[in-house]
Formats: sequence, structure tokens, C-alpha cells
Amino acid sequence: MYKYFQITAAMLAGSNLSMASESDPFNGIERPLADAADLINAKANSLLEHGLNLANAQNSGCDERELYAVLQSQFNRLEKAPFPKYIYFSSEIERITTPVEASIYKDWEWQDALVPAVFARRFQDPSGTVINVGGVRVGTDKFEHFSGSGFAYFESYYLENKPLREALHSGFRAEGGFLGAISTGVFSYADLSANFGGMRFWNDLLAKRPDVLGENHPPYVACDASQWKVLHPIDVTRYVDVTWDESNNCSLFRTEKMLNDVLINLESRSKRDGVAYGCPFEPERIEEASQRYGENALFLVNTEGHKAMEAKSLMLP
Repeated sequence: MYKYFQITAAMLAGSNLSMASESDPFNGIERPLADAADLINAKANSLLEHGLNLANAQNSGCDERELYAVLQSQFNRLEKAPFPKYIYFSSEIERITTPVEASIYKDWEWQDALVPAVFARRFQDPSGTVINVGGVRVGTDKFEHFSGSGFAYFESYYLENKPLREALHSGFRAEGGFLGAISTGVFSYADLSANFGGMRFWNDLLAKRPDVLGENHPPYVACDASQWKVLHPIDVTRYVDVTWDESNNCSLFRTEKMLNDVLINLESRSKRDGVAYGCPFEPERIEEASQRYGENALFLVNTEGHKAMEAKSLMLP
């Protein structure tokens, strides 16, 4: 176990994700939150315009690869692009922040998961916030998955013409690996759904290939006289649904001990608040949403409740 601590700590120390932890999706679940969709859409469209100006300044004659590279400088992970930074840190967006010490993960120790047990207690934890986007309560970290990991899915499936299962499998490996359950303790199906939504977003930019869900949409961007221009504004609510909400799309926890810690804390909070906390919190809503994904729901949605990874046979793509 000490070797686990040494290796994980060393990797986290050199990682840009060293302070990223998990949001508590149940804290303040009945507290009204202002809808941030319009603010996020406005920021996304401002960054899109800026990105197109940068791309057009290169005089590359509407080179698609260059367009994607420039837009990745605007839409990517927290340490690389302004889009998730705005969502994480903007004072314009109303949010619920839960310190680890008050969260459902408060009893996890360093040997369980170093990020929530050690790093998030010592540093500011921007992942530990929940916002309202189009009536869906989501952790702000989901937009890193949306714009960052979503591009990796898009590149694999749409640009490299690999089977969709390869992209889905890469997400599974990440959630079960160092960047997921090993360091944070959580295997998040909501992360996987956000990745999937991001893949669709990147495809919708030019809409040259069919939408994977058959929900085809006019392109956001097109080439006109060798210059990129906006045709339609981005609307993130096209991609955000209740499968991004970890109180409904149930996460797995790395061990039985960690699962029991969470369940005990939820039971204690239920008695305190007089609210029956559990996952899924709104079973009918998540069941209905999962139908949207067809056969892919098996790899994106968990409606069976919180479980331990070591006790569940993960359905790999």
C-alpha cells in the first residue's frame, strides 16, 4: 500500500490534474440554482468567434485540421483552454461548493484515493462545484470531459474512422485508471456521457458526418470564400442531459470499503435532512434519458445504483 502511495503521489505531483477531485452531487440537491446555460452558451460562442478569427488569420483556405487545432486552444481541458476555466471559476455562474470534509467522500483515507483524501484537502478544489445547465445539475468537471476528452473521441471515431467501441473503451480505461478511480476513487459514468456529448459537439461544428444518435443538426461553422464563418450559435443544452448528473447516473467506487463509506454518509444525511438520498435520485428521469443512447447506453449510463468496482463486472465496449 505504501508503494501505491509513493507511485500515485509522484504521478499527481507531475500532473496538471493534481488538484482535481469529485463533486458531491447530493449536497444542496433541493436548493434552487440559477440556470447557467445562457452564460455558458454566450462564452462558447464568443470563443468560437475568436477561434475562427485566429484560424482565418492563418490564410490556410479553410483547412479543417488547422480549424480543429485552433478551436482546441479555446475548448479543451482546464489547464489548456478558457472555456472550462470560465465554467470553473466565473463569479457569474451560481454554484454549490462542497469541501471534501463535508462531502460524501469525507471518510476516505489516503490509501483509498489520494486526490480527495490528501490533495483536495490541502489545495483549492475547483472540481467540487455543481451548477445548473438547462435544468440538469452537473459538476463543472463535466465540461472538461466534454471539450477535452470529447475531442479525443471525435478524432478516433469521426476523423480516423475507428470503430466507436475504441473511443468508448478509451474512456473506460481512463475512468478505471490513474486519471479516474485510482486517484479519485470514482468511476464516473457521467464523465463517460460527457465525453460522448463532446464527441457529438465537435462533429456538429462542421456537421460533415452523421450524428451518432441520428440527431443531425445544421453546422455551426462553414467555409465561405476561403474563410470560416459562423452559421448557427452553439447551444450546450443540445448535449447536456441528466446522464451528466452523478446523482442519477450512478458512479462506481474503487473498493467495497469506499462504497460503504459513501452509503453511510448518504444515510446519515438523509436522516438529517429528511430527504431520501440515493442513486438514482430520480429513477424515471434517468431511465428515460438512457433510452436516447440506444445500445451505447450500456457503456454510458448506470441506473443500478452505487456499487464497488471490485464487485461489479464492468461491461467494456
